Amino acid sequence: MDRVRVTGGKGNDNPYFRARLDLETAAPGQVYLCATGSSTLATYDAIREHGSELGTILQEQSTVEVVEERGVATPATAQGYVMHSDRLVALGTGKPRSRYRGRLIDATDTQGQWRTIVTRLLDETAERRTQLRAYRWTIEIVLRWLKRVLQRDTLISYSPGGIARQVAVALITYGLLLLYHAGGALSLKALQRRVKQALHEALFAAGVAEGERRAQEREARREAGLPLLREAG
Repeated sequence: MDRVRVTGGKGNDNPYFRARLDLETAAPGQVYLCATGSSTLATYDAIREHGSELGTILQEQSTVEVVEERGVATPATAQGYVMHSDRLVALGTGKPRSRYRGRLIDATDTQGQWRTIVTRLLDETAERRTQLRAYRWTIEIVLRWLKRVLQRDTLISYSPGGIARQVAVALITYGLLLLYHAGGALSLKALQRRVKQALHEALFAAGVAEGERRAQEREARREAGLPLLREAG
């Protein structure tokens, strides 16, 4: 991931989908791995005309016409997918019909859910195509890591610069925790508890030292016959 786009918290990202593709400035030869329902047949065609390819999950309301049944050479993949069919299809009907052929791969994913993958990658093996589908989840893993591990699920600032600073601070903190770690199995919760304990111990020690200093100061004034100072608070 080298770029992000900050969008509003309400609704979905469909209105920003074309902008995120950046077809006007991106170099041809990209493979766009999209979430379900993020685009239309017109967008699929725009990606193809750009000289790039597409991979996503077929929307339930989409209509297809099977042009050719293709065999499945490897039903079970190394990623845990089980392939059921591989078909060359025409997407859409009537006026919104796509100008380009698509490819549908029916598979059961690692969670046991039936998925119909639509792609323009006609020459890739079905197993390779499911690898790309699994690879799309790396961005979801990164976002989940930012939310759960770095605890960036609540933001103070929502401007692009503010979000970048908050993520940077969280990464620095995470790095410091790693440096503070003294070996053994890494547990961020255990590290946080250790940091809190160390902080409490340091504050307690500082309080004890300050109390001893003030006691010594009062004793010295008493021995010198000086009036004791009244402490505020």
